[in-house]
Amino acid sequence: MSDFKVLSYDSEGCKTSFMVGDGPQNGAKLRAIRKRTGRTQEEIAEAAGIDQSYLSLLEKEARAASDQVLDALAAALDVPVDSILRAPRPAEAVGATTPGDAA
Repeated sequence: MSDFKVLSYDSEGCKTSFMVGDGPQNGAKLRAIRKRTGRTQEEIAEAAGIDQSYLSLLEKEARAASDQVLDALAAALDVPVDSILRAPRPAEAVGATTPGDAA
């Protein structure tokens, strides 16, 4: 099975994304990064502006984080977002181009 990104929207209309595939999942990576920092769920959750119970659900992979929450967690952990995701986040739309790409 190859990795792929799942995009959905939560009940408040916020985009949610997570990677699916073989190997360690995002929650496990998030937990490992947090533990490497020696910080508790409470400390990271407070720094990211989320509830500790929500962070716990993310680490257990019972919930998927929105891009906004992933950004806040990465900032709280002082790591790039891509280190939490199993693969770098692609452009917002598949096939999207950036300025300077050949047409």
